[in-house]
Amino acid sequence: MSKQGKAREWIDISNEKWREYLVPAGGGAMHMKINDPVSLAITEEGHEIKDSKGAIHEIPRGWLKITYLDKKYAEDEEEKGAEE
Repeated sequence: MSKQGKAREWIDISNEKWREYLVPAGGGAMHMKINDPVSLAITEEGHEIKDSKGAIHEIPRGWLKITYLDKKYAEDEEEKGAEE
């Protein structure tokens, strides 16, 4: 349930190896990286992300950039590295 009592709608993002947000911080910006994200809820306040360990990460609105890596591409890169 959300802070306002409404049920969250969770979107499956388990295909992502990691997800990283660039957020404003003290006149600059900082990176917030979440490994093994499983699901995402989009709220009026921002994003909530559940990871594979059950932790919920709250990212407030106002981020500057979101970057994520699809597991398929990560596996392809790992295989290339193993072949070299």
